[in-house]
Amino acid sequence: MRLHARQTESKAILETIRQWLDTNLPIVVPSLKLGQAIAYMDKHWPRLVCYIERGDLPIDNNPVENAIRPFMIGRKAWLFADTPHGEKASALPYSLVETTASCGVEPYCWLAFVLKRLPLAKTADAYEQLMPWKNKPEDLITDISR
Repeated sequence: MRLHARQTESKAILETIRQWLDTNLPIVVPSLKLGQAIAYMDKHWPRLVCYIERGDLPIDNNPVENAIRPFMIGRKAWLFADTPHGEKASALPYSLVETTASCGVEPYCWLAFVLKRLPLAKTADAYEQLMPWKNKPEDLITDISR
């Protein structure tokens, strides 16, 4: 369904844009901002149009942008991590929290769940069972109230 819509609607729009691009590419001065933008678009055209060839490709990368936004905002707050040890100390918990959130699990509930069971884990399988993708959010909520 999405592939069909892309082939019938988006393809025609992209063909119109490509015609405009081909017309203006040789006449706009490359040193102008518009010339730079046109050259950039021409250079990256194959990447732009590939989404109409496959229905499974998303049209944008907004989920990725939204996932990294907290990290990008927090960069200045983390300037104290000016040593490899400080960087590792910051990166490990941040990675755990972001992984948990990306799995659809509330980080606080998961951390409470893990910190309660971590001392009891003795095998690789026991550690694996603590991973956020191995636990259902409702199990963690129920568990935290115990």
